[in-house]
Amino acid sequence: MRTYFKYIIFLFFATLFQLNTATAQTQPDSTAVEDSILVTEDDEDELEVLIDSVYNISIPTPPPNFKFDTIHAPSSHLYNKWDTMVIDPYREDLLANADTVDLILGDSNDCFFYPPSTNNITSGFGYRRWGRGYLKFHYGIDFGLKTGDKVYAAFDGIIRIAKFSQSYGYVVVIRHYNGIETLYGHFSKLLVYTGQQVQAGDPIGLGGSTGWSTGSHLHLEVRYKGKPIDPSKIIAFDQKKLFCDTLHLNPEYFAHLKQAKAMYQNGKNWGAYKPKKGVLYHKVRRGETIYKIAYKYRTTVNKICKLNRISKRTKLKPGRVIRVR
Repeated sequence: MRTYFKYIIFLFFATLFQLNTATAQTQPDSTAVEDSILVTEDDEDELEVLIDSVYNISIPTPPPNFKFDTIHAPSSHLYNKWDTMVIDPYREDLLANADTVDLILGDSNDCFFYPPSTNNITSGFGYRRWGRGYLKFHYGIDFGLKTGDKVYAAFDGIIRIAKFSQSYGYVVVIRHYNGIETLYGHFSKLLVYTGQQVQAGDPIGLGGSTGWSTGSHLHLEVRYKGKPIDPSKIIAFDQKKLFCDTLHLNPEYFAHLKQAKAMYQNGKNWGAYKPKKGVLYHKVRRGETIYKIAYKYRTTVNKICKLNRISKRTKLKPGRVIRVR
């Protein structure tokens, strides 16, 4: 009975938190920040599935009698599954594959591409200072926009994910017929549902600041088999068109993953600034949990979770650097 009561209390506060987040209306901020840790980490995906199961509100639903057969999933010859919950369910090591994959993105007139947003880019792909100054890798491109501005599908495809994510807020992932996937984050409202077919230029959501964000903006990612690619290598955003009709995809497009992983695991560049007095970081060792670390530094689990924007369920991998004070 006591356990059941605790569960009811948890659901109440979780729902209250989501309502506050989803209805927040903020002004455009060119320094908008969101979760930059690679979301393909196992613990992040598991946490997002949990979050979605609790906060499943304001998500568009398919019309009556709608049923999507995965046999119609785009680019099924390239992808091994169709998952409507996990952003990267593929778990493929693209750095180990030396083969070049040719993806036809559009015809000579670029008729299959449409700019998701025509607003200015406020943050690019790559390393950037985050929070109080430490380095993280930003796996997409941010566009400054106002809450309520429409965002459009970049290519023809089918909606694979339309849900609420802890880091991306209201997020949409589209699997395209050309072989890539695009991710759009921080919507204030979703306009599409999972399994829906969309064409380039169709509105898919309204701009906002949900999830880990400090201002209204669009976070755009281009992915292949779950792994992010620098969108600026594919799209000339200033000209609102593709650089080329065919993308010759090779391991060089994913070289940043190796660099980011090394930085993430060994903590080199984390705290590459002089921390303020009283700020303390800890490098996780094998077998350590949030509870053990909290006990060691005489702090609380809740404080560590809040400082690092993680959940009590997050699995800490050896080598990860977390803030404890």
